[in-house]
Amino acid sequence: GVVLFVLILWTIAPLYWMVVTSLKVNSEIYGEHVTLWPMQPTLDNYRVLFEETNFPTYFRNSMIVAVITTLLPPVYLHPTATITGSVIGPYVTVEANVTINGSVIRNSIIDAGARVENCILDGALIGEKASVTGRGKQLFIGDNSLVELD
Repeated sequence: GVVLFVLILWTIAPLYWMVVTSLKVNSEIYGEHVTLWPMQPTLDNYRVLFEETNFPTYFRNSMIVAVITTLLPPVYLHPTATITGSVIGPYVTVEANVTINGSVIRNSIIDAGARVENCILDGALIGEKASVTGRGKQLFIGDNSLVELD
């Protein structure tokens, strides 16, 4: 009974803290005193989330990655990258506004705005706004390049 109670508390406490903190004003979040319930509950943090950030895009990308894509850490994915039907990692960096579809990528760096489709890349460096389609193994592609591989 005690072990089960501790496990339930261990699971629920972070979720509770996350929700309660989201309802606090900044001065209460960063203040000197810890409170278990907001002194001045607010929904303003949610307004900021939906009106001042690109949260829907970030959430969609996270769901795509979670459902369709496999990540093998360590991997860095910029929040604006879109990855579908791919295996990414280990040792991969994917920068802003990159689109990867149907590819296997490891030991590689994909720079901002690049597009990679239906590739197997290992040890690749793909430049900014470059587009790579087809089967490649180890590539070093400069900025604004277009490469179609058989």
